[in-house]
Amino acid sequence: TAHLAKRMIIDTIACALGGYHSQPSQIARDMAATITSAQPCTVIGGGQTTSPDLATFANGVMIRYLDFNDGYTSKESGHPSDSIAAVLTASELAKASGKRAITATVLAYEAFCRICDAGDLKPYFDHVTVGCIASVLGAARSLGLDQEQTLQALNLGIAPNLALYQTRIGDVSMWKGCAYANASRNALFATLLARRGLTGPSPVFEGQGGYLHTVHRGPFE
Repeated sequence: TAHLAKRMIIDTIACALGGYHSQPSQIARDMAATITSAQPCTVIGGGQTTSPDLATFANGVMIRYLDFNDGYTSKESGHPSDSIAAVLTASELAKASGKRAITATVLAYEAFCRICDAGDLKPYFDHVTVGCIASVLGAARSLGLDQEQTLQALNLGIAPNLALYQTRIGDVSMWKGCAYANASRNALFATLLARRGLTGPSPVFEGQGGYLHTVHRGPFE
């Protein structure tokens, strides 16, 4: 498992370098360049630094642009390696070990793929809704959050970040390749808020207005 995670991380960074010069990536980097941060994080490819959330977004856009990163097909489908953008930034912030970053990557993959196995979000919600959950868990592990902080990070990550499936249909725009990057950006932001003690809507999964009643709306197996 660790060997496969290392391969996925290397492959994902290669995908980011391949997408570096794309227009969406340039826009994301230009946006990132407007921000300086007391906790600077690296944008892949040129030594640029910015705030943690914008580094995650810029890296995520580059990772996804070519659509060459790994995919997973089940009841729902997507690219679990998109969550590596959040893992890398969180690991840099925390000065985490390589071992912790690998563990965080595996955790993000497990969450994404198992939720995709459980049900289809279409025709209303996009798979990056699941990606936000996976990115929260990967970032939380990288940052060393405890159980309660991780729970609150999930609450804060899920409730405000239900992405619409219209991203994939109709007049498909640049946003299609940016949507998971945005989910990872929001996931990292939620995780950092939870790290400082902010609480979120609960119970976010099984509550009357929660994930299981609004997004899946069916058996969650």
